[in-house]
Amino acid sequence: RFACWSGHVFHDIGVFQAIEEGADVINLSTGTDVQFPEEPDAYFSESVPYAYDYARLKAVPIVTAAGNYADNTVLELDKFHPAAISVGALDQRGQLAEYSSGFARERQASFFAYGDVRDPETRELMTMFDGSPAQGTSFASPRVAAAVAEVKLKPINSFYDINENGQWDIAEVEFYIRVNINRPEYEQIKLKDSLNVVEEYFASQGVILGEIQQFSEPT
Repeated sequence: RFACWSGHVFHDIGVFQAIEEGADVINLSTGTDVQFPEEPDAYFSESVPYAYDYARLKAVPIVTAAGNYADNTVLELDKFHPAAISVGALDQRGQLAEYSSGFARERQASFFAYGDVRDPETRELMTMFDGSPAQGTSFASPRVAAAVAEVKLKPINSFYDINENGQWDIAEVEFYIRVNINRPEYEQIKLKDSLNVVEEYFASQGVILGEIQQFSEPT
């Protein structure tokens, strides 16, 4: 089961309700261009962190959009909380999208995925209701949420069941995706580990980083 919504208002209530109604994965886009009143905290409940804690307790990943153009309205919880899997965006070439946030040491996204919505026949970039281009981390995160849901449908084996509780915990889901990052279905959405995006970015700038350790599932 999926739960998916955008915006700040009733953020905590939505997370609690989605979990109580049986959601296995939650996808969020919390950035907004809403003009806040003088006290923006009026839009946030103090129980939002508890909602994320509850998601972690119930092993329900919250897949979140990292934001666009250094969007400072994206909740910090969406980047740092253990329940959150933050997603940045890649362009049509599979490279870091120029608009994508989530590419900084203090706010590194967990994964990056294709952030465009294109016409399946013409491959032209589509537009939203206001005429703006249909691209952004909010379009990348649902693709990763689908990958997360697909993992949770699988029976877990001992290689991934790190804490040996017999179920997919959030960190274990992330680990599975990282180990299997080269799967064809992941390549279709240009899904990449953030470390690979960092490596490619610096390589494009002529800087070669040290070798990144890769894991593989025992055969």
